[in-house]
Amino acid sequence: MTHVDANWTLNTTERADRNTVFPRRRVGTRLLRQRRGACGAGNCAGTPAMSAIDFFLLTTGGTPVRSSNPWQFLATDTDLVSGLQLRVQSTTTTNDAGSWQDLPGIHYMTNTAGGWTLDKTDVPTGVQYFRVVASASGYVDGMSSIVGPQTVLQGFDLWGYFSYATTVPYSTATPWDLPSANRRRFRA
Repeated sequence: MTHVDANWTLNTTERADRNTVFPRRRVGTRLLRQRRGACGAGNCAGTPAMSAIDFFLLTTGGTPVRSSNPWQFLATDTDLVSGLQLRVQSTTTTNDAGSWQDLPGIHYMTNTAGGWTLDKTDVPTGVQYFRVVASASGYVDGMSSIVGPQTVLQGFDLWGYFSYATTVPYSTATPWDLPSANRRRFRA
């Protein structure tokens, strides 16, 4: 077994028999359990792998970088398989394969003719790294390159309701009454 850039590769010519049960292993954010028949009808030569994501880019929606900014994630993938899904993940520690988590809320990208996008206004705070994972049933997941680090600050809540009031006539000589905590009066 070899380890290169957070990827493990097992090269073997041995084949498991029908009664072999493999233990649970944590892979990304999912638990996989392999057991007899998982490789197909007696063929454990290997599960086909998705190719790496061809292109991955993110925009943070402005400066300073905040979790509530209008983030946009863009990717292209040339895999043509049924049920292909791309999702965005983040982590604070790229050297721990188990630390990658899907973004909160909606984390699946939308496909438009091979161009995949995700628009978000809620990403985790702190020093974050991002990647895209391509998955489809019957295939080993494909990964994008890692983008980051991005120092993500706490976001702002959406603005509430703002109102103002004045007395008639509407002129510069009439004081404006702006609702506020200290209820000061201002001249327009």
